Amino acid sequence: MVVSQATARVLHQGQVSPLGARLDAGGVNFSLFASDPAAVELCLFDAADDSEPSAVFPLVGELHHTGHYWHGHVDGLKAGQLYGYRVHGPDQPPAGVWCDPQHLLLDPYAQALAVPPGYQRHQG
Repeated sequence: MVVSQATARVLHQGQVSPLGARLDAGGVNFSLFASDPAAVELCLFDAADDSEPSAVFPLVGELHHTGHYWHGHVDGLKAGQLYGYRVHGPDQPPAGVWCDPQHLLLDPYAQALAVPPGYQRHQG
């Protein structure tokens, strides 16, 4: 169990399946397939234009890592929770390995995306 000091939310082991974020009676289960990272962080945001997460949960050890799956369940979350992942490990883009924790990654199983007002993918 991991407790976010910022929000007092609790992260439990969670389930490997289904992939993505799935709402249940107690909160949200998060599951991500990623074979290359040495570590993964689940980042929660309060609003689409927040530049920093309101809570960061490290998905650690065997509790949150099964095979190539990273998973956790956060109590008390509701539908529409904004989130992303940061992955730590080898960062070798020419080899197709992207583990740069400076970038927030989208969940490929997300059912919606939140885009802040005025967002432009490319600057200039």
